[in-house]
Amino acid sequence: MDQDEPHIRDFLGFVAGFCQKEKLRCLTRPAVIRLLKHASRLADDQEKLSTQFGALADVVRESHYWAGKDDSKLIEPEHIQKAIERSITLTESNARQPVQDMVSVVITGYEDTEE
Repeated sequence: MDQDEPHIRDFLGFVAGFCQKEKLRCLTRPAVIRLLKHASRLADDQEKLSTQFGALADVVRESHYWAGKDDSKLIEPEHIQKAIERSITLTESNARQPVQDMVSVVITGYEDTEE
């Protein structure tokens, strides 16, 4: 979606409503700005905002966790950043696993089904 005033308001409404519904900490203004930048990055366009609301919701949930670890009453930009970094690490790890499985099959001749 375009990164214009009406869509940013919709985005802010989504975040506020989501936090209220899930009983999560509220985001500070700088944290919202960091989340908006992340939404723009997910859209691969500085003029757009991502509509990957599930991924954004996961970042907010994870940020809530990090804020709790810091005994913070609000979600700050550093909590958003930690959540983003963690999601990137998990994504990269999950992407590597199928490749590692294929290499294992080629080398050993059988598939490891233990999990």
